[in-house]
Amino acid sequence: MTIEQQAEELTKAFLASYNLAMGQVRNPEFAAQIAGTVIMAINSTLPKQQPEASPVMGLLTQMIMAAGQGEQEPEETGNKKKK
Repeated sequence: MTIEQQAEELTKAFLASYNLAMGQVRNPEFAAQIAGTVIMAINSTLPKQQPEASPVMGLLTQMIMAAGQGEQEPEETGNKKKK
């Protein structure tokens, strides 16, 4: 299932959930909260897609990781305080 198909299915589920909740609670804000919770529950059960490998993202990830390794603070040796 593509992202677009998944978004379409979740949108349809949200609208159906919202309309059902509105019929029960007659409060638009609460109905939206209920529908949002239903969508989160449905989305958590859907199979997760593996993100497509992008050479640019791989390069950026490596650069960020390399930069993070260079920013480590040197460890203090001993417990002496400098005055």
